[in-house]
Amino acid sequence: MDNRVTKSAAVWVLHGARIGDNAQASLISERLGLSAEVKPLSFNLLHRLPNWALGESVAGLDFAGRAALSPPWPRLVIATGKRTAPIARYIRRQSQGMTKLVHVGRPRAPLEAFDLVVTTPQYGLPPAPNVIELALPFAIPKTVSQAVLARWREAWKDLPRPWIAVAVGAAKFPQHFGLRVAEAMVAELGRLAGSLIVIASPRTDREIMNLIGRKLGGSVRLYPWGDANPYQAALRLADRFVVTSDSLSMLSEAIATGKKVDIFRLPVLPLAVSWPAKRGLAAILARHGLVQSPRNMPAVIDGLLRHGYATLLGEEGTCQAPPLVGYETVIARIRELIGRG
Repeated sequence: MDNRVTKSAAVWVLHGARIGDNAQASLISERLGLSAEVKPLSFNLLHRLPNWALGESVAGLDFAGRAALSPPWPRLVIATGKRTAPIARYIRRQSQGMTKLVHVGRPRAPLEAFDLVVTTPQYGLPPAPNVIELALPFAIPKTVSQAVLARWREAWKDLPRPWIAVAVGAAKFPQHFGLRVAEAMVAELGRLAGSLIVIASPRTDREIMNLIGRKLGGSVRLYPWGDANPYQAALRLADRFVVTSDSLSMLSEAIATGKKVDIFRLPVLPLAVSWPAKRGLAAILARHGLVQSPRNMPAVIDGLLRHGYATLLGEEGTCQAPPLVGYETVIARIRELIGRG
């Protein structure tokens, strides 16, 4: 084993399959203010194995993914989601324990294998000294250049105010988002005064975007996912937001603007079962990475509505931006971890 630890890149950020998860890891790295290197990982089919079987290994990586990992090893690894958890643990083993591990979301592995797990209520993880549960994930609008903002202001200058940015996601179990659900959303959007700037996510069904375009016609600017996607500019320029309830990252970014946010709540499949792993046998098994509670987005949405961070589309009410105290708590804990090393 080679336990050399790099000084030129104190942090490795492991990027997996999900853009929103990757953005959270990168934001944490930026807030630390340390030199960092992003490691975009590519996987083979073995990543589908449960993490208790993969353990501390790179078995789930393809050749290119493995080639991206070599000493000197970093002081800190920030990883997200299931796929990167075994990779992070492998890096720490190679560094003979010198590398600290921070995991964002849920690792689907023993919680004690990580120095810190930063999670949200949707995952229902059990309490533990190394687990911090935030109301919202690390997701705020990214910095956008004045040139880009000016370009989109020019593109939308003829649109009547208010500008309403509509962030459209996709079905994510147990929520479903078919054409019938999309029609219900379109009906609610048609009642809003102002101009609609409808923006797809990477997972959005093209048929749903086509339906929105057909039903709303000239009253909407439609932006499928692609190179010219104005999402980040819209977070800065729009007066109001509508966000589908499948993506906590998109909701967090919109709420962080301090402007009004309406949630279009996607329906849940009737046979979907939800339970937390907060206590009892479920908590014990979850701490060991042997069982995971189903993702519970409805409970998260209920919390956002209860605290006044957002309202349901079609209902009146005001919104307030949540304090970001939890963010600073996480950063302080990570700095403490690195200091211990």
